[in-house]
Amino acid sequence: MTTKENLLALANAVGGLMFLAVLVTVCLAMAAAPVALFIWLVLLMLKFLGVFA
Repeated sequence: MTTKENLLALANAVGGLMFLAVLVTVCLAMAAAPVALFIWLVLLMLKFLGVFA
């Protein structure tokens, strides 16, 4: 393997890892968003009830 081929393989591996990391981050964000929204709504409701209770 030449130096150029080594660099290409390395760049390919790094690119693949970065793509996977981004994919995992996006999936986690999509999974966490509804949960965060739900918690926020519950807190909002509790605050609302606390004011009028």
